[in-house]
Amino acid sequence: MNRFLFLLSSVILLAACGGSAVPGSSPAPSVSASSSAASAKPAGKLTKVTYGGMVPAPVSDSGIYIADAKGWFAEQGIKIDVQNFDTAAKAVAPLATNQLDVAGGSTGAGLNNAVNRGIEIFITADKATTSPGHGYAAILVRTALKDQIKAPADFKGKKVAIGGLGIAPESVLAQMLKQGNLTPKDVRLTAMAQPDMLAALSNGSVDAVLPIEPTVTAILQQGSGVIFARTDKYEPNEQFAVLLYSPAFAKNTDLATRFMVAYLKGVRYYNDAFDKNDPKARQDVIDILSSRTLLKDKSLYDKVVMPGLNPDGKVNIDDLKLQQEYYLAAGEQEKPTDFNKLVKMSFAQAAVKQLGLYK
Repeated sequence: MNRFLFLLSSVILLAACGGSAVPGSSPAPSVSASSSAASAKPAGKLTKVTYGGMVPAPVSDSGIYIADAKGWFAEQGIKIDVQNFDTAAKAVAPLATNQLDVAGGSTGAGLNNAVNRGIEIFITADKATTSPGHGYAAILVRTALKDQIKAPADFKGKKVAIGGLGIAPESVLAQMLKQGNLTPKDVRLTAMAQPDMLAALSNGSVDAVLPIEPTVTAILQQGSGVIFARTDKYEPNEQFAVLLYSPAFAKNTDLATRFMVAYLKGVRYYNDAFDKNDPKARQDVIDILSSRTLLKDKSLYDKVVMPGLNPDGKVNIDDLKLQQEYYLAAGEQEKPTDFNKLVKMSFAQAAVKQLGLYK
């Protein structure tokens, strides 16, 4: 087992990854991280904000961990308290009952159905998209089948594993299969944890998988699978994950906006590092993320495709509607969701007003 596979396996086995904050210094952000001075709360006692994260900590939480490490939450009078869950879905109930203030969530039928049933939570910012150059999810086929599966129509009858049913990966799989006049009902679809996909491809128990990074790179290094396509080929700018606010936190406009200011400063520094390739920011961000997320091996940051994080927090509502069309047609969603109520962009807009548009 190579170094990366060992590290990935070790992280999955550890139950307490990414839970506590590592103290960080507060150097002045780069110009693009904060193009105009944001009004920080005067120094004093910090207000605790609970954040529902996941174990192992995903790279899509980069904005949170960077802002914490750089001291930008503290600058806004906030102390982050990360509460870890093994799936994003388990954070929905405590978020809706105000036991959590903020959480990272997957887009999908589950979230839409919860809101339709009266659960009052809000999508307030982007947390991961497959924007241009950020196709961090991929469809891989078993190496032994690479000459048999060359087009979408070739997936008919094949066993395909995805991270969960009724969420973004299933939507993009449906878009791919449509190109071959197929639907997910024409394949043997199964939900599988990302780490298990490595073994499943190796032992031949599945024919194809749809993981995100760094599992994609782990499979390639293992040699058990080859990339059929990055998912941005079939659903460009897919909204994979979002930032969610609880009802009580959303009502505290001042605190909720200050949180967003710090979060977007973290996201902008991430973009400085991976889109602008600023050497100092890149090394700084890699140091932070390798200590806090599942992507531990620093050498892999030159190999993996990182998720897209919108520096102004914009959510791709058009893609949420596209996903919804699939969930409704598949019978996974009961009725259409009013995205004008679910998506509340006022906090990101207020934060951008302070920070200026990212350039």
